[in-house]
Order: sequence, then structure tokens, then C-alpha cells
Amino acid sequence: MYDANGHEIQMHDRVIVNDGRYGQQATPYEATVRDFSVYHKMVMAHPVTKGENRWVRASQVTVLLNDDAYEERGIE
Repeated sequence: MYDANGHEIQMHDRVIVNDGRYGQQATPYEATVRDFSVYHKMVMAHPVTKGENRWVRASQVTVLLNDDAYEERGIE
């Protein structure tokens, strides 16, 4: 499964979630991936600071990659 930028999403990745719900302006927040639903193209996002786990579309997620992650995944 892939994020908004085309990077592969893996379990326990740190992500930025931008999910404007109910027609409101979205406030992006940092979260950790806890689960997948490949069929529905959704991920379970666990907020880093506070809040509840939430299912969000993979297209609303951006993976935060550090230099080591780029090398591990073969991204240039």
C-alpha cells in the first residue's frame, strides 16, 4: 500500500495524517501505523501526542522517512 507521495507504507512507520473530516479544514498530525486494510486502502493511525486510533485512507497519509529508511527501501 502506498501513501500520497507513492512511498510504500509499512507497519510502525511514522506518518503525517491530513484528514479533513466533515468538510472542515484539516489539522495535520503525526501518527504511527498500527494496522492495514489493503482491501479498503486504509491504515490504522495511532496519534503520537493524544487521541484515539483512527482508520484513514492511505491517500491522506505521508510517510516520514529518514536517511536510513531511504537506503533500506532503495529510494534515491
